[in-house]
Amino acid sequence: MIYRAIKSWAVHYPDPIRGVAGDRLALGRRDDEYPGWVWATAEDGREGWVPEGWLRVAGDSGMLVRDYTAAELALEPGDVVGGDLVESGWLWATAADGRSGWAPLECLARARRDGRGPADLRPIVFDTGFTRWAEGSVLARFGETHVLCNVTIENSLPPWLKNRVPPQGWLTAEYAMLPRSTHTRSPREQRWPKGRTQEIGRLVGRGLRAALDLSLLGERTLTVDCDVLQADGGTRTAAISGGWVAVALALRPLIAAGALPAAVLRRQIAAVSVGIVAGEALLDLDYSEDSAAAVDLNVVMTATGDFVEVQGTAEGEPFARGQLDALLARAAGGVAALGQAQARALADSDALR
Repeated sequence: MIYRAIKSWAVHYPDPIRGVAGDRLALGRRDDEYPGWVWATAEDGREGWVPEGWLRVAGDSGMLVRDYTAAELALEPGDVVGGDLVESGWLWATAADGRSGWAPLECLARARRDGRGPADLRPIVFDTGFTRWAEGSVLARFGETHVLCNVTIENSLPPWLKNRVPPQGWLTAEYAMLPRSTHTRSPREQRWPKGRTQEIGRLVGRGLRAALDLSLLGERTLTVDCDVLQADGGTRTAAISGGWVAVALALRPLIAAGALPAAVLRRQIAAVSVGIVAGEALLDLDYSEDSAAAVDLNVVMTATGDFVEVQGTAEGEPFARGQLDALLARAAGGVAALGQAQARALADSDALR
């Protein structure tokens, strides 16, 4: 199990009691704050707390039934530690630098495989200008999920939109996964896209159309190609979030030249996944979490907190309205943070021009 420190803990006994199986200890008082621990003195004079479950007690003495040390592990908020051995409110924990010792569970919160808290995004990067030729190009990195988002602008429309008065533009999206974007190779979809592929492409298109005032786009079509280079959960939400940055980049020259008004890009859009894993609401699920989730949602929102689309499924038992509300609140916090990351990426792109 992975834990993150939420409170500080200082080492109280720098020279703690220790021993090996078979050592005899003199026993004293029991711990009132942490029942299950007893004060003990070793033959070398060292003293400290010992779990009673590690002793074969006989009157005022006990024999260790396994090797033991009362070493404590100092903690600062944010420290990430791992451990599976819990004794009466304490965890035998190991820090990233190799230090090990007992730490009180009241100072720790369960963390995720990568050490994140339940409301934390993975490391987010929007790498702009990733390819040379596309009008807008972004590599969206959500942790180990990497999605290339390229935008093409064409001065044409689908047949069903031609000759409208007033004219209206269009945005469409396509989504695909490279054959080795996952841990095993998937065949290329050469003849036609699978149902999942089409469904995700349509989701991306709907989400990004909500960003535009199509009536101001003129007779132009934006095609957003989202190709998953590496998948570790959340590919569709990375595609939408990165796709919005790519769309904003693609429209910039037209807006700067006066060919389009700035109001054509009317909303900032981002998306994130949330789910219930082991009874806890988690933000931005990786593959290991998504595959174990009892409930999972994909939430598309505006930067101002309005919803564009919510996809949600209970994988087994139905979930309560309160759980849904908690998941949506967690998603809103994630989208707000994604919006800030998108804005920074655009500002950094400005600085490079």
